[in-house]
Formats: sequence, C-alpha cells, structure tokens
Amino acid sequence: MPPPMPFRGPPIELFTVELLYVIVVVALCLAVYYKTKEIYDLT
Repeated sequence: MPPPMPFRGPPIELFTVELLYVIVVVALCLAVYYKTKEIYDLT
C-alpha cells in the first residue's frame, strides 16, 4: 500500500508518467526483438 497522498483524487501526472514509461519500455523491447529476429534471419 502506498502512503496516502496529501491531495484528493488520483495523481494524474504520476499515471501519465508511468504510462509513458511502460510504452517506451515495450517499444524498446519490440525494437530489439525485431532487430535480433532480422539478424537471425540473415545468418
């Protein structure tokens, strides 16, 4: 359980930052996956 926030309502900024972070990580993983797949197809 995270500590209670001093303000009411969900922290929208934190949510968007975490969402962007997840999108960036997934995009990087997909890019690495496709690049390695291309390399394996070439060899």
